[in-house]
Amino acid sequence: MKQLHFTAVGKPELLDVDPPSVPADGMLLRTRTSGLSNGTERAQMMGETYNQGKRYPVTPGYQAISEIVEVGPAVERFQVGDLVYTATFGTHAQFHVATEESLIIPLPADADLEALVFLAVAAVSLNDVSLTQVQPSERLLVIGAGPIGQFAVQAARIRGAQVTLASRGEARLRIAEEIGPVRTIVAASTDHEDLRDAGPFDVVAECSGSDNLDGIIGRGFGTPKLLIPRGGRLVLVAGRGEVRYNCNAAQGGKVTIYHCTHCLQEHLAEVLDHFLAGRMQSRPLIQDIVPAAQIVRTYDMLRDRPSDLFGTVFVWD
Repeated sequence: MKQLHFTAVGKPELLDVDPPSVPADGMLLRTRTSGLSNGTERAQMMGETYNQGKRYPVTPGYQAISEIVEVGPAVERFQVGDLVYTATFGTHAQFHVATEESLIIPLPADADLEALVFLAVAAVSLNDVSLTQVQPSERLLVIGAGPIGQFAVQAARIRGAQVTLASRGEARLRIAEEIGPVRTIVAASTDHEDLRDAGPFDVVAECSGSDNLDGIIGRGFGTPKLLIPRGGRLVLVAGRGEVRYNCNAAQGGKVTIYHCTHCLQEHLAEVLDHFLAGRMQSRPLIQDIVPAAQIVRTYDMLRDRPSDLFGTVFVWD
């Protein structure tokens, strides 16, 4: 079968490998579509945040819609022919294996194989917005308009928050406006001077991964005109290694800082409900639909021109 591997720093290869064996409690899944997670997968490929030890090969991918083609004798909740969503790692492949304890949920037989492939990224955003316990009518700022930021906007809107989205990319801001009500601001600098007149915000979701926390929290006691008021909350959604911020500014402002995590099964199920009901959507975020045979070309672009990619779906059949 074909499977994408990172075989060295910056080197993607589509390799022929043996199909995985199926354990007694496992299922063999034939991948229909998989989704690119730009930040996570580029970091793995380049030996950065998620692969700082530069251990290769890496089998990337954690978003896939698949059909079950074989089940082990201990499997109880799924059967051959079921359409499922998996958020396990190594899914950029013609086949992969999951168990009932994996991040896996059933999908409707008529599921949109392209739009629903980003359920995992949406679930991460929903999980992290939920961590802040943002309340109706509270003001929430999302920084960064990539898929994580776009879904954070949608998740916050579902909770009734007044949402503002800031990004350098005007085209991505327009996409967010097309999806639903949101105030948008073109952010030109990482110190966020251009955002402060729009604040303060009860909650800030930092989804860009930038080293910009001084511009959010402040640079010490008594920093004037902060983005977050006294007692506000900050959630760091994008993956990052070391994080630096001024502790005096944070403690002086009594800022609560949340750290993000991957999603759980219940988050996938909740996001699926929102997608099926039309409260969340990803179709406007899809920029490229790529046959799996051309997947290496996409990862070459991810290595060399990452900002050119946005909402990429790979089709495996």
